[in-house]
Parts: sequence; structure tokens; C-alpha cells
Amino acid sequence: AWGHACLPQFAGKRIGTLALGTGVGCGMVTDGRIFMGRMGEYPRINDLPFGNGILEDALGGFNRPEDSPRDAFAAAIAAVSILREVLFADEVVVCGGVGLGTMFSPLVEKLKLHVSPFGEDAGLYGAAALAVYDSWKA
Repeated sequence: AWGHACLPQFAGKRIGTLALGTGVGCGMVTDGRIFMGRMGEYPRINDLPFGNGILEDALGGFNRPEDSPRDAFAAAIAAVSILREVLFADEVVVCGGVGLGTMFSPLVEKLKLHVSPFGEDAGLYGAAALAVYDSWKA
């Protein structure tokens, strides 16, 4: 999320990042700071209840043929809704191998998501941005 927040098109906005790969990750930047708990916790939307399990399990349907893609679509919509309606993200960026995959692409347009310009390496770019642009510590 920090790497995306450093991009000019997202300057001054509340940016939520949804990383979909073998797991589900979430990050949020607001007011030029990484949104986290007192102990450095990040928004753990992956562990929120969904259906008979958690969001992360349902989102696996994009990646595992034995799971339901229909449940995965519903879980993705729920995850984006949480970023927008609970955390008040102005913009949501999707990244990760699954998030950038062809099965997920219909939701990118439908939900008006941004595709990470960093591709599957968004986490690496975010770490580099933390090293270079350290105003998040302020």
C-alpha cells in the first residue's frame, strides 16, 4: 500500500491495497501514514468471517479448481467493500498473481479497481518505497 501511495496519481488519497495470491493481504495508507494498530498490526481482512470460513479461504476459489469461483467473486466483492465502506479507501489497488490473473479481471472493471503498476512484485516495490520515502514514521 505504501508503494502505491507514493505514486503521483494517488498522492493525498486514502489508498487501500488488496493483494491476492496464494493468500490475501491488505494494506491501507491514510493521511500520508501507513494505517496500523498500536503494535504494528495491519488490516487483517483475510481473517474475517465469510460463509462457512474466512475471506481468505473463499478467495482461494480463484486459484484452486476444487473451490467455487462464485464464492471467490462474492468474497472479493466483500473485501473491496470493507476497504471502501469500513476503512473509507478513496481508491483500491489490486495486486498479486491471482489479483492480476484473468479470472479476477472482470471484477477489476466492475468494481472500478486500479491494477498495480508493480504487477506481482508490488510487495517488493512497497518495501523499497519504505526505505526511500520514510515519512511514514512521522
